[in-house]
Order: sequence, then structure tokens, then C-alpha cells
Amino acid sequence: MTHGSILPPLINTFEVYSLIRMENFTADSQDVSYMKEVKKHYNLTRINWNGDLCSPREYSWEGLTCDYSKSNQNPRIVGVNLSTSGLKGGLTIAFMNMVSLENLDLSHNNLTGGIPDYQIKSIKVLLVGVTFCGVPHFSSTKPQQPHCRDTEDYAMYEEETPLHIDIRRFTYAELKHITNDFNSIVGKGGFGTVYHGTMENADEVVVKVLMETSIAESTDFLPEVQTLSKVHHKNLVTLQGYCQNKCLALIYDFMPRGNLQQLLREGEDYSLNWEQRLHIALDSAQGLEYLHESCTPSIVHRDVKTANILLDKNLVGIIADFGLSRAFNDAHTHISTVAAGTLGYLDPEYHATFQLTTKTDVYSFGIVLLEIITGKPPVLMDPQTYHLPNWVRQKIAKGSIQDIVDKKLLDQYDTSSLQSVVDLAMNCVESAAMDRPTMTEVVSRLKVLLPTVPSEKQYASASSRCTNSMDAEMRRQFQLLISEERNEESSFRSGYTGGMPELNPLSGR
Repeated sequence: MTHGSILPPLINTFEVYSLIRMENFTADSQDVSYMKEVKKHYNLTRINWNGDLCSPREYSWEGLTCDYSKSNQNPRIVGVNLSTSGLKGGLTIAFMNMVSLENLDLSHNNLTGGIPDYQIKSIKVLLVGVTFCGVPHFSSTKPQQPHCRDTEDYAMYEEETPLHIDIRRFTYAELKHITNDFNSIVGKGGFGTVYHGTMENADEVVVKVLMETSIAESTDFLPEVQTLSKVHHKNLVTLQGYCQNKCLALIYDFMPRGNLQQLLREGEDYSLNWEQRLHIALDSAQGLEYLHESCTPSIVHRDVKTANILLDKNLVGIIADFGLSRAFNDAHTHISTVAAGTLGYLDPEYHATFQLTTKTDVYSFGIVLLEIITGKPPVLMDPQTYHLPNWVRQKIAKGSIQDIVDKKLLDQYDTSSLQSVVDLAMNCVESAAMDRPTMTEVVSRLKVLLPTVPSEKQYASASSRCTNSMDAEMRRQFQLLISEERNEESSFRSGYTGGMPELNPLSGR
């Protein structure tokens, strides 16, 4: 509105069109027919389930993985992910007719009945009905018929049947005993409440009780249990066990120094020095590198943030909260899934395309690095709203790099080291995923910045392995490779929030 106007502002809009280069292919006609049967059978009304299934690649149907490797043929569907899609009724035979389908995920739905007794030629991974049916066992040609209970019997089934994982299952009575009747609350969040507890061997633990009371209601419980039961690394949180009767709960090792977000922004009496911050950054990067490079299939955390980096008594960084994690085969460049994460940490390319890759975690880790440098949250509200990377760019453009450094450091840092970490962080938050480094490259660059560690001080290393992909000898060799010497830091007592988010996560958790 101009100064002399007596009318309110006028807002105009215009449409912008951009050229998309189209490849001369369409999805296989048989797969198109079968997916139309699936769409009709489950009455699916997804917004982007229109047009060709696989073309253009950037706009393939959400939840589908297409194989473009054979350039002279129409792409085939090799993966279907309809997890948490509200599916009801029986398993449609259309899936079994898709001759190229290798991975079918129908978990966290309300499916009933058995798996069709049908010859399966291509399916390697089939996740179905874990809410009611448990996980079926498969032969090389066809799955066995699991016997499923009706939804009315679910509470009884949950009481009787544990998950098919090799970790301890706690009873509700045991949880009451461990937590002294849920007496000591150490954290709360959108997921539920975290309690402090003591095991029978005097080990301290935390018990994360979810707001949901059944697996059917929770979208995070099973992914976190299944992921953490398979991964073991010194920089990943250790899951001691779970409970699935009367409540859903996860039991972890207690981290006496809380999380990184607390120490960066609430540490009035104690402040991390520059070297401690670099060590925590390296710890976290090593945990993510393990998920991306050492696990088969690769695992993307999807919710990397300072609140999900816990700290043990020696200030060793531990990645936690795997409720949003996803695994995908390296044979495929990405998986298509609805964007999820926490405001301020979310990869813009993933948010725009719904195509998840390991570079999604790299972007979030870049925001974590900027928080470590500045002590600021990912979104600044005062006096204007800024995204942290933009705030850093503006400050550096107007002054010097010292203007962005956390005042709690009291100028006690190496300027060249600071410059290198800022460069690395800004490299990680590049808009295009292809311009970002891998976590292996991040780890390598951080290691160069840390001083040599005295040999007399060491950290014990947990066995670093994916239990479903390495045999005993490989685990032994891998453990020798990752054992390394680290400084023990001075003692400090802090609280524990169990990863309570500072801002509303986009996933609604």
C-alpha cells in the first residue's frame, strides 16, 4: 500500500511453470493394472497417485520403488511401501501377481486373515499384519499361513505374544518395580513420559512410556524396537528391552548428562569447551556413518537433532530416538516416503520431493554442527524469524566469523579449526543433496581437527555390528577396526529429557 492510498494492499499471484525433461518410458502395463487393483481394493485416495507410476522419476507414486536399470524396457515395480496407510481387510492377490516385486511393506495396518497360499517368485521381504499377526516365517517359494486374531482379541494377544526380536521383554509389573511405581519423571514430550529406573543389577536405566497403549495406535514403537534390536555401536543408544502389555514402553541405558540441546542452551553453570564440542560432533557423525555405511540395508535416522544426541558420563555422544528411522536397499537411489522430521532440521530437498536418502541425515547433522558452533536453536525468533544457516550467512557477510560463535566459549578456540567446522557445516546444509558430503567424509574431516589423544585414556567400545548382516568372525574383525582411544572428560551432572523436541515435529510426534 502506498503512503497516499486509502485502500488496503492488493495481493496478486501468478503461476510459474518449469520445464521437466521427460524420459521416453512408462511403467510396465501389468504392474499398472495390479496397482490399480490395489488402489481399488483398499480404496486408496493418495493425492499423488495419478498419472504414470514411474514417470517422471521425480514424481513416481509415493511408496513405490521403480527399477530403471534396464533402459530398453519399461520400469518394473520392485518395492511397495504402504506401511501405516489405514489398510483394512485381507491381503489382495494383486501383490502376488507382480513378478518383479521384491519388497512389500504392509506393516502397521489393520489387515485380517492369512497370507494367500500362492506361488511367490520374486518377493524377498514381506512385512504384513505385525499389529495382529506377528511376523510370519517364509520358505523359498511361499509363506506359511499365520493364524491371526480378530481385533477384539488384540489386548489378549498383546499380553501373550512377544515381538520376534532378540531382546528382553519386560512385564508391566517389572516396570513398576524398576521405576519405583513410576515415581521419578525425568522428561516429557509429545511421545509420552520418561522415568528414571534401577535394574536388579543396580544399572541405571530410563523407561520411555509412550502415550499410545497399543501397537495398533503407535507408528514409532515397532520401527524403534526393530532398528535398535539389530544395530550395535558405541555411538548409538542401547535398547535394554521393551514392554507391550498394559502400556508400550522402551527401556534404555541412562545417560547422566542429558542431551546436547540442554548443555548448549541451558548450561548456566557449565559450558562445553571447543574440544568437547568437536568430540561430541565426531561421536554423532560416527553413529550416523555406521547406520549409512555398515548396516545392510542402510538406515536413515530421519530425526537427527541436538535433543536426540544423548551424553554419557564421559560426554560421549550417543544417537537416540529411532522412531522415524527407515531402511532401504542400496540398489535403489532413494525411497519415497512422506517427509518427517523436526522443524528447522528437515532437508528441503526431501521435503519437496518425498525422496529419502542418507543425505537427508547429512543435512540435519549440518544444522547440529551450526548449533554446536553458535549455541543457537535451528530457528531463531528474535527479533525476526531466521533459519540458522541463513543467520550464519548474514552474520559472516556483515562482519567476521567470530560474530557467530557461542559467547560461552569466551573466545577460547582455534580460529582455523572454527573456520573448518563452519565450512563443513555449510557444506552439509547445501540445498541440493548431491552437493553435500557423505557421513564418511564428515567423519574424516572432523578427525583431522581433533588433537592426538593420549594412549593411557581410552573408551571401551561396544560391539559395532548389524546383527542381521555379519557373522561372528566379521563382527570380531570389525570391532578391532573401530576400537579407538578417546579422552575422558570431567564429571558433570545433568538432567535427561529423552529427546523431548523443542519445536513441533512435522511428523506430529
